[in-house]
Amino acid sequence: RDHHSVMTLDQATVSSTSLREACVTQSLFSDHQIVLTRGLLGAWSARTEGAKASSRPTAAEFARFAEALPVTTDLILRENELTPANRYLKELSSVEAEIRLFAAPKETGEREAWAARHIRAMVAARGGQVEGQAAALLARRTTGDLRMASQEVDKLLAYTAPSGQISAAEVMLLVSDMEETRVFDLADAVAAARPTAVVDLTEKLLAEGQAPEQIMAVIGARIRDLCW
Repeated sequence: RDHHSVMTLDQATVSSTSLREACVTQSLFSDHQIVLTRGLLGAWSARTEGAKASSRPTAAEFARFAEALPVTTDLILRENELTPANRYLKELSSVEAEIRLFAAPKETGEREAWAARHIRAMVAARGGQVEGQAAALLARRTTGDLRMASQEVDKLLAYTAPSGQISAAEVMLLVSDMEETRVFDLADAVAAARPTAVVDLTEKLLAEGQAPEQIMAVIGARIRDLCW
């Protein structure tokens, strides 16, 4: 899409009502929007009771909602592993809406190579060119997150206009290393005694292939800084 907005919703707080509102409310600054959720179906599939249970739709309700999405909205559900028996997936398979399933590789090296291929295609579709080394570096710095990579591609193309030629030098100059940033965010969350953030960031880092030893080294250094 030439003009799109991206909205990310936190699965820990999003309800069926807030998801519906996000998907049907059109941005004033773009003709198309992407609504991204992380772990939403997994959270809804978990056995919960009370208020949390009442905030989630049934599988049939969610399937009807997905089928009626506006053509100006793409809903992306980024999930951990879901089995074919998951009730939400089973209901979605029966609707007439356009649904695509993408499975990102689990191993860090494979995931980065997979992301680099998508980044090259992404840049070409937007009229630019990217060196192979630059695409690999961008994939690594965005930890294989294509939504984040898409935002960085837009920034890189704007910076290199009018040529649109992206090299590794531009990536190193403009794109932060998100994996390193998240490790430091985790260390700060530990120091600030924010257990929910600690668990969330730890799960994300481990899922992205970060070595537990590296995580502990940064946390240890942060604790030493506080003690001195």
